[in-house]
Amino acid sequence: MVLRVLTRYGIETVNYGPSSGPRDKEGEKVSIKTLVDITKIYALTAAQLCGVQ
Repeated sequence: MVLRVLTRYGIETVNYGPSSGPRDKEGEKVSIKTLVDITKIYALTAAQLCGVQ
């Protein structure tokens, strides 16, 4: 919803995150490994955007 509002006013957006699938035997949809991997990508992207090497 928020992304649609931003793009409507010409603000570029990116929608990126872990893909969920069917629930596993514990009832979870996203694995811990996937969450760790996506968190690394978020952190590295934030660091790059802030100019941190």
